[in-house]
Amino acid sequence: MMMLRGYRGELLRGVVGSLLLLLMVGCASLSQNFQAPVTLAELSEAEQKHYELSLHYIDTAHYEAAEEKLQTILQQHPTFSEGYNALGVLYERKGRVTKGSEYFLEAMKLNPHYDVAVMNYSQLMCYKSGSDGISQAIESEAKSIAMVENRIKIESRLYTALLKCYIRENYLQNGQEVAEKAITLDPDYALTYLYFADILYRQQYYTKAREAIDRFNDLQGYSRESAQLGLQISNALQNQDEINKYQYVLRTQFDEDL
Repeated sequence: MMMLRGYRGELLRGVVGSLLLLLMVGCASLSQNFQAPVTLAELSEAEQKHYELSLHYIDTAHYEAAEEKLQTILQQHPTFSEGYNALGVLYERKGRVTKGSEYFLEAMKLNPHYDVAVMNYSQLMCYKSGSDGISQAIESEAKSIAMVENRIKIESRLYTALLKCYIRENYLQNGQEVAEKAITLDPDYALTYLYFADILYRQQYYTKAREAIDRFNDLQGYSRESAQLGLQISNALQNQDEINKYQYVLRTQFDEDL
């Protein structure tokens, strides 16, 4: 199932209590006019409690109650990107994968820096229609956004989503080409480098993979997944200093018993 908040490990199925689940919302229509996304901290205290309760309802499969609360919040704050992501999770769990992917895409359009929405969209679209479906979205969705800056960012995120799908489908050369396109569009989006490092590692381009994972860490900071991948790359390069570094990071920051 999709992630409701935060990202760690495999990035696409997150945790709320005991469940993996990612949740954050998007703007109703970035296609025409850009509106700054509303953050959770900007909601009133009562709205924050309703949002947290909606996540609990999703976690416990009380979908109608969750949808009612989320839609009420979005009526007041139509650019609350976490709400759209939450609805995407809700519809995915109900089996309505087309509607779920639409909500993830709206969350991504509203906030191109919202990794959770990018990861959820990639996972669901890859399951639903494979890399071809994401490729079509790049042609239809990204081109429809009016503002050039946002169009470039959204196109970059869609390429990043496609990159992750290519990894799942084991189309590594295609993935490498897509990663390079995404980086050209936005060289400062960290998630692309994480997936790029994975592709390069699988192709045994270990030095380039190290450069990519270093770039991710520099932009984002260590994640469990980046540290695990960094350790694998360092082992392949037989770089003991890097091995020691990543083992230390995994022990001290992510409580891994190595």
